[in-house]
Amino acid sequence: MLSVGSEFDKLKQCVETDDRNECLQWFAAQLKPNGLKTAQKNLERQGFYAFMPRLSVSQRVRNQFVDRMEPLFPGYIFVGVDPDSLPWNKINCTLGVGRLVSGINGLPAELPRELIAQLLARANEENIMQPVDQLPIGTKVTISAGPFTQWVAEVEASKKGERVDVLLSFMGRLVRTNLSRQELKIV
Repeated sequence: MLSVGSEFDKLKQCVETDDRNECLQWFAAQLKPNGLKTAQKNLERQGFYAFMPRLSVSQRVRNQFVDRMEPLFPGYIFVGVDPDSLPWNKINCTLGVGRLVSGINGLPAELPRELIAQLLARANEENIMQPVDQLPIGTKVTISAGPFTQWVAEVEASKKGERVDVLLSFMGRLVRTNLSRQELKIV
């Protein structure tokens, strides 16, 4: 997992540059069932970069709300390969990895650098996705924590800071409430 601060920052900077020689090629690998930790450990041991973006999700369990981490793309992990030093075909033989996602020609499909750059920009050092800085007025969002978990709301006002005013449809009328950005996900 990309957890070392300087390594993480170096990787972010590499992905955002346009020099292909200094950047990694990124592929998506399908994991074997319950193979995440095994795959991450073995990919990193072989010199690959393993990136699994995760979300903090709140769920109701026996009348209580429990926060837990879930993968943003369940069953898949992003693998960064240095094209000059490591062959990508080693990834298919890694413990915990089922196979690389292939394109039409049967070769592994390289992921767009913009996608990885955007994911890395929103992820912190523990690969947890951070909320979007600005939510436009009128945006439909899902509430992910608290008593209104999984309710759909509409952004009424988005100020700088951690709080957002949203409108909920409650008992036949619109109700304004103020929630943390971390509790909201764009629909």
